Amino acid sequence: MPKYVMWGTYCADVLELRTPYRQAHLDGLAAQKESGVLIT
Repeated sequence: MPKYVMWGTYCADVLELRTPYRQAHLDGLAAQKESGVLIT
């Protein structure tokens, strides 16, 4: 199975820009972790 490492940087107004997408993103990560696809 391929493994990936991801990193990035933040913009100045990251807290405002991420708000509409954050919960869906966290829910998706939780589902991937629960299914064994995501290992943290």
